[in-house]
Amino acid sequence: LATNYPYQPEVQKIFERVQNTVHNRITRSKLNIVKGRPNLGRFIAIALPDGDIILSKYVLTKFIYNQNVPEKLGNARLAFIIGHELSHVVHGDVLPKAFSGFSSSNEKAREQEKQADEQGFLYAAMGGYAVDELFREKEGNFFVTWIKETDAKWGIKTSHPSAKKRAK
Repeated sequence: LATNYPYQPEVQKIFERVQNTVHNRITRSKLNIVKGRPNLGRFIAIALPDGDIILSKYVLTKFIYNQNVPEKLGNARLAFIIGHELSHVVHGDVLPKAFSGFSSSNEKAREQEKQADEQGFLYAAMGGYAVDELFREKEGNFFVTWIKETDAKWGIKTSHPSAKKRAK
């Protein structure tokens, strides 16, 4: 676990605010920040079976909060990602169960991702974050940017909807 990372108090505050919007079907989750590996493991946002969320320090420092991202937009990005992962927890589509969707039913996995996007967006908005800003980013919208950095680098094409579909 990464014990020291930029925006540490703000990250925890955002996590708690978004988690408080989730209906009580889940127990209290914890946010765990990990260092991540230098290659594919840099971009990690995962829901675990115990309800906890893992997020890599790299995502925080290079994607959510960096010199090109205003803090308000970074907060909205983080709130959405946390909301998305909490949605996976609520619906039980977490690791390792989530990986079974990759091979058994890509349509099911895409539907789980779509649902997590929709609810993550809602949870973040209910937490008070300006998620509408995610669609006003320079490259078109948040999903295009996120997918360039995650799915495309991981080679995920069948289990996640396209950036265009996710934005829609």
